[in-house]
Amino acid sequence: MKIYKTYALTIFCVVGTFQLYAQNIINSERILSKIDSDFVFGASLDGDLKFGNINLVETNLSTQIGKKIHNNIFRAVFNYSYTSENNEVLSNDWTGQLRLNHFIKNNSVFFFIQGQNVMSLNIKYRYLFGSGYRMKILGDGDNYLDLSLGVFKESELYNNNGDDLLINNLRYSISVLSKVKISEKLIFNNTFYWQINTKKTSDYRLYLEPRFNYSISDDFELFFALRNRYHSSPYVDIKNNDSQTTFGIEFTL
Repeated sequence: MKIYKTYALTIFCVVGTFQLYAQNIINSERILSKIDSDFVFGASLDGDLKFGNINLVETNLSTQIGKKIHNNIFRAVFNYSYTSENNEVLSNDWTGQLRLNHFIKNNSVFFFIQGQNVMSLNIKYRYLFGSGYRMKILGDGDNYLDLSLGVFKESELYNNNGDDLLINNLRYSISVLSKVKISEKLIFNNTFYWQINTKKTSDYRLYLEPRFNYSISDDFELFFALRNRYHSSPYVDIKNNDSQTTFGIEFTL
């Protein structure tokens, strides 16, 4: 079934995951290529329940919405994850982002706001807002290489061994975004972020997400993605690197 020009509804059914839910950089790039003349909606929901020698409850929800109005594209992202093992809550995290791209030919000016909490990183909350400019370096809709330059203000509240630690930073953001149509059925997307503290350049964050999508038919795609987050200078006693691998099937109505 073809995607209607007036709307597109995408449901992601995850068939296998190995994940560390510690990402504090949100990637809304993937939905950008799916937005047609009007509207696109994507959602994924998966969970795991185990009882007996191990009592495990795991639930993950991810939604993305995009709408195009003239030269503007609006995107909204919301993710939620809950994990408990033997009645101990390991994660109860949410992330949300609103983003606007105003296109000037092939380039765009963008604005965004974001909020989240991440238990595994001891982040009680992280709020930020920023803007920037995205420019096309190479390619077209099927194959492209884009560079994005921006700046954003962030406010983070950490749980530091029972005490609150408030961190406020202004960061530069450099992003490299690409898409390659390897064949009629196989597409490769890659997203890279480099976020630098404006007052202390040795304090930076890196985020990398390569993703493959393989089309089975007009309705189904298999996907495989790797994600890695690195923070050079963690503010509390946590590891500075987290990774995540996901694979599954995408069904489009």
